[in-house]
Amino acid sequence: VILGLIFEAMTREEYLRILEAVRDYSDEASKILSRTNTQQQRLEAAKIASQGFDEFQKIKQEKFNGITDTTRELTQKNLFSALTLAYQKVGGSKQLAQIDYGVSISEKKNSIQEDGSGELIIGTNDKNSSIFKIEVNKGVAGKPLKIASAEKSEQRIMGIKELSFSNSAKHFIVSHLPIDQTSRFISKYDADGNFISSTEVPSFIEKIFPYGESNFLAVDQKGNVYLAEASSNKIRVSSLYEAKDELMAAEFNEINNELFLALSNRKVVILNISENGAVENDKVAFAEFESEISAVKLVRSKNWLIVGTRLGELYFYDTITKKCVYKSLNEHGGYVNCIVSDNDESNLVSGGRDKILNIWNIEELSTVISSNQVDKDYQPIEFNEVESIRDVAFLGRNWILVVSSTEGLSTTGKGGASLLPLNFDVTGRELKKLVK
Repeated sequence: VILGLIFEAMTREEYLRILEAVRDYSDEASKILSRTNTQQQRLEAAKIASQGFDEFQKIKQEKFNGITDTTRELTQKNLFSALTLAYQKVGGSKQLAQIDYGVSISEKKNSIQEDGSGELIIGTNDKNSSIFKIEVNKGVAGKPLKIASAEKSEQRIMGIKELSFSNSAKHFIVSHLPIDQTSRFISKYDADGNFISSTEVPSFIEKIFPYGESNFLAVDQKGNVYLAEASSNKIRVSSLYEAKDELMAAEFNEINNELFLALSNRKVVILNISENGAVENDKVAFAEFESEISAVKLVRSKNWLIVGTRLGELYFYDTITKKCVYKSLNEHGGYVNCIVSDNDESNLVSGGRDKILNIWNIEELSTVISSNQVDKDYQPIEFNEVESIRDVAFLGRNWILVVSSTEGLSTTGKGGASLLPLNFDVTGRELKKLVK
């Protein structure tokens, strides 16, 4: 018995030494990566992070199975952040380096595979209002192909606000940022980026969602909703709903045909849309938020409506009881721009103006919420980008494409595009390939 206790104590001590070494590797790598601009030092830091990954694998040995430790999860998350930062800094997304000022991503849905493969398009705010096509093969991005320059077709625009593939993937439509206050329109392109036509709209379109095989729902800055029928060359726009307050954010649930509108009066309205594109009824589902809403996301499997605010807060609401079940008040330093989940709702990402991208494991967070421990916080995995995060798209559950660009009056930053692994083991393996 005494020998068994001694062995148990020695095993636990070894386990804790491994975790301490992992923390040292993580801290050292992150410190170097946040302070240096030379590629050689970045590579050295990436090697240190990779050593931390190798060290962490040791605690997977069978002799450590019975040890319960509250620091393991936090240690792994800190290492994960260091691995991802190293992956970015040493050129994990170097094929995407030519893309600047990215603002919107749309996936060609029938091309997305679980292994991290698929085709996507990115709309930008560069001087040509460029649209790029990206083909990704198992987490490796090919060279971006510039398939359109919107300014050549439309002379009254200064960038792209939103773009979306149709569900048929045969075409996509684009909402443009106008130069003057009288020009408001959306444009249609075929899947290869060939311009087809433009259609005037009453007000600037903020959000576009594919609807049916060929059509779209378009929501303007005033919160008004339109059906954009795009099966023929000419886009035909008809009004579905008139709002009384400005739009702050929107989300569409294709399964139940529910459109969520977050409005400037700090309320969220749900519209039920029929199969023929008519609004059957509307209702105020959530009201009186503490600050202005900037992003919304529905997680159907958990009946959550997640609301991001301009102060960087995230509120998780139960869509059935309408009660807030979780608050995250400190994970973003300001203005949550986007909240996105993968198709099977395993992971959730939130991106903001603070250049931070947080990764939330939905099952882990659900466990925290269901435990009813009010003071228990869930810590997401934190990634950092070079500029404000504007949009995110999933490729399967293990890879994401992120675009960032400057917001506001600053003209110094361009932003960029990054393809990042979300799985801890995938990230470690991909980094090891780079440092070799």
